[in-house]
Amino acid sequence: MTCRTVAALLDGSAGRSLIIGVMWSCCFAANGQSNSNAQLGAWLELDNAVLIQGEVNDFDSTKHTYRVCDSDDGRSWICMIDEQAWFGSDQGMALPRNELRSLVAVIQGDTIALEVSAMFNPNWNNELRPAQFKVDRDGNACMIYAFFSDGAGTYTAHWRVTDGVAERVVLSNDERDFEWQLED
Repeated sequence: MTCRTVAALLDGSAGRSLIIGVMWSCCFAANGQSNSNAQLGAWLELDNAVLIQGEVNDFDSTKHTYRVCDSDDGRSWICMIDEQAWFGSDQGMALPRNELRSLVAVIQGDTIALEVSAMFNPNWNNELRPAQFKVDRDGNACMIYAFFSDGAGTYTAHWRVTDGVAERVVLSNDERDFEWQLED
């Protein structure tokens, strides 16, 4: 979906597409997130007023640190990447194939970056799908729920968005945190 299409979905204003495109480009440039191996996904329409787009990059082990942990039974696994517990694997020694480098939501005209640190192997084909997300609204606030998996290491993230500001409130592989998928 082009920026022009994104703007049309938001309010029909052709001028807004330029603003969204510039904001999107500045977001990546300011954060040093440009990468020739990046796969910038299509804009996903989650409901009539929320759009989301993610960038998936190949995992570059030279840009990350990782720590190996040992269990009591002598099994080893990569337990931390960049000093954080990471998600997207089932406790093996394989490094991630890719990482979710960015996730941006457009909600009622506001472009909002969502926290994606420690989120790896977002799905099997590196293309995010609307079915991975759910939006719940409460007035001007909303919750964005998502699940990610490439076939192993399924995890969920929840972001609370209020007044144009997002906070990731859950990043977990605990099955209790997936209950949002069962709710209408």
